[in-house]
Amino acid sequence: MTDSTADSHHLTLRVDPTPHALARITAICARRRLEVVELDYRLGSGGVAVVDLAITGPAPERAQAWLGRLVEVLSVELRPAPGPRRRTRARTRRAFALR
Repeated sequence: MTDSTADSHHLTLRVDPTPHALARITAICARRRLEVVELDYRLGSGGVAVVDLAITGPAPERAQAWLGRLVEVLSVELRPAPGPRRRTRARTRRAFALR
């Protein structure tokens, strides 16, 4: 299992909240050799569940197509991977006194 999601593909799926939807999504990932690095499942508004998924494997467009073919999946959105966090320094102004 990979510790970071830096080299993974990030997808957001809107799904019908049926009892087997999450199991079918993870089964497709396993069958297509997509390693699930991160998964977040939550109920959204209007009776739709939202699944945020980070996977490693083949081209993200192929994963998007495979998951989009499931009956429970209403839409699949490919999101850019979050970039590395950059440290930001507080910028300070130095007061220089004229002598």
